[in-house]
Amino acid sequence: HALESYESKQCVCSLSIHRNALLQVQLECLSQVVAKYNDVTVKQVQQVLKDLGSSPNINNDVKQAMNQMNDAARLAFCRLVLRDEYMWDASQQTRERKLNRGETNMTRADLVEYAGLCNGVVRLANVQKHLKDGSRLFDDVEQTSPMFPLNRLERIQQVLLRAVGYDIEFGKKEIERFYFHNASQLDKELIQILNNLSSNMTNAISTEADCGTTEELSDQNQGGVTRVVSVTYSEKILSPDGQQVSSTTSAPAIETIQEHDEEEQLSQLKMARQAASLEQAILNDLMNMSEPRRQEKLALARQIHNDFLRQAMEIPPGPDRIAFLTSVDPDQQQLLLIHKLWTKRMQQDDGKVSATV
Repeated sequence: HALESYESKQCVCSLSIHRNALLQVQLECLSQVVAKYNDVTVKQVQQVLKDLGSSPNINNDVKQAMNQMNDAARLAFCRLVLRDEYMWDASQQTRERKLNRGETNMTRADLVEYAGLCNGVVRLANVQKHLKDGSRLFDDVEQTSPMFPLNRLERIQQVLLRAVGYDIEFGKKEIERFYFHNASQLDKELIQILNNLSSNMTNAISTEADCGTTEELSDQNQGGVTRVVSVTYSEKILSPDGQQVSSTTSAPAIETIQEHDEEEQLSQLKMARQAASLEQAILNDLMNMSEPRRQEKLALARQIHNDFLRQAMEIPPGPDRIAFLTSVDPDQQQLLLIHKLWTKRMQQDDGKVSATV
């Protein structure tokens, strides 16, 4: 709660200002602890902490405590940044922010900063709850929540792009450029950072989507043992003289239960998430390849794609063509998917990487 008074005054500050505010709170906490002792100063303790950070012989308990302190500071920083961005949206500011809208490419440092913020915010309890049920991220900040967890996460990622200084649409294109078109220029550390980012975002949305599934109807935890296993609707239509003229066990269409639609939407979301995870895994494999190996793989994928289309077109429409289309082995399926994904990325980048394939 030490940052509450600082938070209430902010509406879009630079990341350095947030860091300085966080550092000030840490110094105030340290001063309160040091004040209990007469033979030590704040500067002396700061120097000891600095030396401990690089010491190979640090006590395990002290090391764990320092790691916890640093982790708490990182999460607090992520919370400050996220809250500031949502305050900006809630305030309906009319003044234009100074954002990179395409003047220069995204730098490595900015990409690492963005990845760190994304990885941090999904660990915050209020963010996890927001992804699960759409509740407010911050009690005192008005916001409009998208309907589905995936869209809520996308919105958070968008405002964090803005926080590191980029127009949302341009920033998204720059991240795609790093992911799919600069693979041969990325160092191993950055590749790992991007892979971790993708994995953490997938896990975040997967966890919250799974939490949203409907629990089995049961009153076991209320002292009983009965369960609802089925419900059948029926109605009888009588003539004026009281004779039954028809009956049905089908509920009227207008009585469609909303929960069924929600379950269907959740099922579709899970399938989309699984497909996205598979596609990302394939692209990650391509990124981790050496340039010659990747060129060879893409060339093979293109050849398999062309051969597949040619053979399919040579077969007349009907059962034989259907049998051919459904007889593709897993290795060919993967190569066809590689070609499709890479071609899609080329088209999104206006063919700038056409020489890659």
